Amino acid sequence: MAIRGGASVKLTYRSIKNPKPHERAIRPHSLIQAGPRWHVRGYCQEAQAFRDFNLGRISSATPDEISSPGSEDDHDWNTFVELRLRPHRDLDEHQSRLIRDEYMLGTAQLVLKTRTAMVQHAVHAHRAAIDPDRQRPPDFLLMVHEPGKLLTRALWRD
Repeated sequence: MAIRGGASVKLTYRSIKNPKPHERAIRPHSLIQAGPRWHVRGYCQEAQAFRDFNLGRISSATPDEISSPGSEDDHDWNTFVELRLRPHRDLDEHQSRLIRDEYMLGTAQLVLKTRTAMVQHAVHAHRAAIDPDRQRPPDFLLMVHEPGKLLTRALWRD
């Protein structure tokens, strides 16, 4: 209801960085399914930025009267990028071919057009390496091609 009406809500929320219940005032604008989890995206007063909030970490939500930017101001939500995934560079020729056949219909890379705000979720869902020197097979069979082009708050935020 808050999303449709453009209203703000006060959440009781927990996060990995702050696992104790605390209040966040947000103006939500979209629901996101990222793998098995659902998130609400909105402007967070505390962070003074747009953020994603895991629905499973919200213990209460009540109406609030704050005035915050709306979805039209969420640059990362309104901007689309091409996320390019390739077989991990540490795979041998046969392993690389297997991964291309499995994930990319035999092509050299998988190209996903996604919102900048969703890049982090897409990378996680495909278990793709951002730092292939540290994130290696067999845990990471794919890697992000030219991750420097996708340097955004959404991709690199904790």
